Amino acid sequence: AVVSTQSTGYAATILRQKIERNWTRLSNDVKTGIKTICLQVLQNQATKEVRNSVTAVISVISKHEFSAWPELLNFITAACYSDNVNAKELGLYVLGVVSDSVGIEMEPHFNSMFELYSNCLNH
Repeated sequence: AVVSTQSTGYAATILRQKIERNWTRLSNDVKTGIKTICLQVLQNQATKEVRNSVTAVISVISKHEFSAWPELLNFITAACYSDNVNAKELGLYVLGVVSDSVGIEMEPHFNSMFELYSNCLNH
């Protein structure tokens, strides 16, 4: 079934609101499923509105699970090193939003994040 962009964005907004209040109550399987789906939607969604809504969900999740979510950094890294300009833009956007939400927790990754920014500025 084809899901409309509007309903996908709306679902992401509701999910973000629910996660903000209930993330710690979810089972690990549900958490893993949500994280996986968020990254899949980012990779496959063409509209900026949906990508921004899903990135907001990722931001909330990363406040709780940044260090336990290596797939997120792998996604960001792959996107930033992509030859595809849209993927690179998405990677930088997600990196910026996640950096704002996790703050100092990003410190162990500062060097690799600066390399990502440098790569994007030079290519």
